[in-house]
Amino acid sequence: MLEESIVIDIKSSVGSQMMEAVKSRRMVFVAGLPSSGKSFILQQLTIMAGSAGRNVYSLQWDDARRSFETETALARFPEVDNLTHPAIRKAVGYWVRSAVVKWHHANPDPANILIVELPVMGGRFVELMQPQNDEAEALLASDQIILFTPIPTVEVRTAIEAVRQQTIDNPRHELEAKDAPLYIVQAEWQSIRQIYNQQKNIEPDAKRDSLYDPDVYQEVFEKLLRFRKSAILHIDQLYEVKGSAYERPVPVEVIEAQAQDITASYERLDREFPAEKAERAIDDWANY
Repeated sequence: MLEESIVIDIKSSVGSQMMEAVKSRRMVFVAGLPSSGKSFILQQLTIMAGSAGRNVYSLQWDDARRSFETETALARFPEVDNLTHPAIRKAVGYWVRSAVVKWHHANPDPANILIVELPVMGGRFVELMQPQNDEAEALLASDQIILFTPIPTVEVRTAIEAVRQQTIDNPRHELEAKDAPLYIVQAEWQSIRQIYNQQKNIEPDAKRDSLYDPDVYQEVFEKLLRFRKSAILHIDQLYEVKGSAYERPVPVEVIEAQAQDITASYERLDREFPAEKAERAIDDWANY
């Protein structure tokens, strides 16, 4: 029974918002920092959608990115320190808005639902949050879509980080071994704190800025999400995950880019960020 795999109480604030979304929305997005519970929330949404009779489609960063990491692309834009090159991140972003529109038109059955992961940091899929003058904007800004951001308490985030290190060391699923290591988790938190400091004209402080602060996290993301229907999921407990958060006990169809999409994205990248400018393709990802 699928219901046995739902570990979030659907009568709770978090669970009721999620269940309402999978019953009524065309698409559900989950955005946030690593070690915020994003993968777990995506899993639970998928199971809830399946239990509600929805046909689940998935659009996730890693699935999309792998399609763009062709031999030619990696020769030009190699990964450094476990981080995808800015040019590849930008190329994936060029594609993703049209991918959402394409799915919407190709899957008119109201039983179909698209569940999307937005890692956001470093400009990953941030194009779905940015307002643009194109066909996708009316859809992305509509009530057909809701975007959730899970924000754990300090205590829960500490516990999630401990679990992350355990599952990287002893993975229960192949994707757990590829999770961002904790030094990247910390670097991405500090990027959020830097954005906050700039917005508030606050001088940096190394000790303060290294400490996770859910209020700062929420304020920055609420501003980033201001052009979308969104909701904060306040995570105040560590849920008992059965198996890996990457396991999906319901059929899921994965959305990936086709060869012509990849070619078109890299051609656009070369026009807009030629030669060495590609290194700076996502520098202003949070400024919109």
